[in-house]
Amino acid sequence: LTLWFALFVAQTLLVATRRTPTHRRLGVFGGVTAVALVVVGFVTATESARQMTLRGDSVDSVAFLFALSLSGFASFAVFEVGGLWHRRRPELHKRYMALAMIALLGPGVFRLFAMLGILPPPFAFVFVGLAAFSVTTFDWLSQRRVYSVSLWGPGLLLLLPVLANTVGALPAWRTFTAWVVQ
Repeated sequence: LTLWFALFVAQTLLVATRRTPTHRRLGVFGGVTAVALVVVGFVTATESARQMTLRGDSVDSVAFLFALSLSGFASFAVFEVGGLWHRRRPELHKRYMALAMIALLGPGVFRLFAMLGILPPPFAFVFVGLAAFSVTTFDWLSQRRVYSVSLWGPGLLLLLPVLANTVGALPAWRTFTAWVVQ
């Protein structure tokens, strides 16, 4: 995850300094890193749920955080694929990549608040929402138009905690979570 954050900053700086050929070459490594990140994210979410179970945390909070973590990495994957698909359209590519980065922040922020015993964490929800809608605001201020991904992307990121809470409460999801963490 740290490698991804560093790569994101490096890629942003390369574009800002107009070194796009280097940005494109490094982007191949970024795609490989993104795939590894999703795999490691699933393993980490599973191990985190296992540790919470061993610690004696409630089935509700384990199922919720497991669903939230998986949905965060799934949305990261969606935005990353969109960014790679639109790599020849910089106006879309950068929005997808920014949303991919914000998707990674959500589960971590929520997990931090959950570890502090705050469920659902309203501040974390507001933080992710503001970060996501900064893409929409950027569109409006810089382009005087809003790209569709800048509308549905933040909406998806705001919907994830609600979906995770709903899915986490389903008996089938609790059973699946219990099976995965064994």
